[in-house]
Amino acid sequence: MEIKKEDLFGAWTYVSTYSEFVDGRKENIFGIRPQGIFVILPNGHYSHIIMRPDLPRISSGRIRDSTLREAEAIAEGVLAHFGVYSVNEKEGEFTVTVWKSSFANLDGMQQVRRIIQLDEDNLSYVNNLSVAEKGARVVAVLRRLPGGRLK
Repeated sequence: MEIKKEDLFGAWTYVSTYSEFVDGRKENIFGIRPQGIFVILPNGHYSHIIMRPDLPRISSGRIRDSTLREAEAIAEGVLAHFGVYSVNEKEGEFTVTVWKSSFANLDGMQQVRRIIQLDEDNLSYVNNLSVAEKGARVVAVLRRLPGGRLK
């Protein structure tokens, strides 16, 4: 699928995402209605955050005083990272280079995302490097935020 780099520019929000494992099973790690934003800037930088909609409130009201259960749920239910990207228009792919992530194992990693759909309002891609398990891949469906198109 051939694409134009400019069509990626903007602010996107998650509609759905799931990990697909080698054995064929699928899992919605961030829930069936994940919340998040993926911003792709014309200058080659990106920012990404996705989270479960049911994250717990911290009972103490102070992030440093969360319980073990609260901290685990948040750590497992949030993935944020930022860095730079490049686009291969002919192959219909973009590659992100993670500068820093809430899951530090991604720091410095490159992830190739093969685009399945890209139009004015919709972006779907496959990322063959899931954080869920070795060999798993992520399928993500996003919608452009209103007013989120950049030129």
